Order: sequence, then structure tokens, then C-alpha cells
Amino acid sequence: MNDILTVKNLSHSFGETQVLDNVSFQIQSGEVVALIGENGSGKSTLLKLILNQLPIQTGEIILHGQPIQKFNQFDSIGYVPQGGLIASSQFPATALEVVLLRLPKGNFFNFSNKDRVKKAMNALDHVGLKDKAYDLIGNLSGGQLQRVLIAREMIMDPKLLILDEPTTGLDQQSIQTLFTLIEHLQKVHDMTVLMVTHQIEDMNKCFTKTYKLKYGELTEVHHASI
Repeated sequence: MNDILTVKNLSHSFGETQVLDNVSFQIQSGEVVALIGENGSGKSTLLKLILNQLPIQTGEIILHGQPIQKFNQFDSIGYVPQGGLIASSQFPATALEVVLLRLPKGNFFNFSNKDRVKKAMNALDHVGLKDKAYDLIGNLSGGQLQRVLIAREMIMDPKLLILDEPTTGLDQQSIQTLFTLIEHLQKVHDMTVLMVTHQIEDMNKCFTKTYKLKYGELTEVHHASI
């Protein structure tokens, strides 16, 4: 397997507060990795550094073999933020339109392009929502909204998919559906996934590795000890 993401000796502080302390880990192609930790443990800061939304202070991040500072292929990185579409669920857009907007030069004037629509419909089909393509996102459940956002990223064929607390606000059935989808993405699409989550007790089989952040320090944990 090839290394998708390598983090080496990464430390980060805000003023006198150290948020990350000498963090190191690797994610290889095809892995589904969980990142767990209490609020304030540094998870969000770590994601922002990986996504190049914060400058590195100490250490290095290598993405697809390139230092993050030189990496310019962020379309190959899928990212579903915490909360996803829930905050904008009343916007009058359909699931299909939301996915179409992710394509390069996506706008409300090229939604009839047959090739673009076909790609978007295929992505929705992969997450089990092809039949909801023309439904307004305001009429979808929280779990369906999360899957729409995953379809939105899948349309770009990402090499790494980052999910930030995708189970927040979901009921148990929706959580099970989401994790079944993630297993599908790994096994069928050979997708690599990094997920920040609190939902791990019943989902251990989904993850190839689990890392825990506590007081800024990262350790790998075994599922039996969680």
C-alpha cells in the first residue's frame, strides 16, 4: 500500500496554549482511520493543518508524496465538514444540484449538461440516493443530507475522504447506514477515509486503525480497549 498521508512531529500552539504536541501518524491507501478525542483535544486543529487551512509551525505533513505547502491538488481530497448541509437545509436546492455544484465551473446555469448530470447521478447512486436526486434538500433526513455531501465529494473521485463528525445529530439507523456506506467506499471504490468521530463502540469493524488525541498527544489505540 502507498502512503496517502504522513504527519511527522507536528506541533501547534495558539499563543501560549499548545494544542498539538509532536503528533506523528500515517494513513495508507485503502485504510479507514478513526480519529477520536474529547472536545478541545486538537482534532479540529489537526484537520485544518491537513487541509492547509492553518500554516505549519513545527513538523511536516506530506500528502500524496508532497509537502502540504506545495500540494496543489486539493480536488483529490474530499472533505465533509461537521454539520454538513444541516445549517443550509432550507436552501431551495435539490440533492442533484448540490452534487453538481462540486464539479469544476459548477453553477446554476449548467445543470442541464448531460455529462455533468450523469456523473452526479452516478455519485448519488453510489450512496443509495439516486431516487432522491430531485428532492429538495430540506425534505431529506439528516442521514440523507450527509450522504448527499459524500456523493458531492465522490463526484471528484477523491483519493482521500475526510469526514468531520459525520454522525452528529443522526439516529442509530442513519449511523448504521452511514457506516455501511463507508465500508462500501473502501471495499468497492478503494477509497481512503479519515473520520473524526465519537461513534466507534459499535463500529470497530469499519476501521483499520484508530488514533486518539488527548491533551494534544496522539496515540494509536486498539479497539478492544475503547
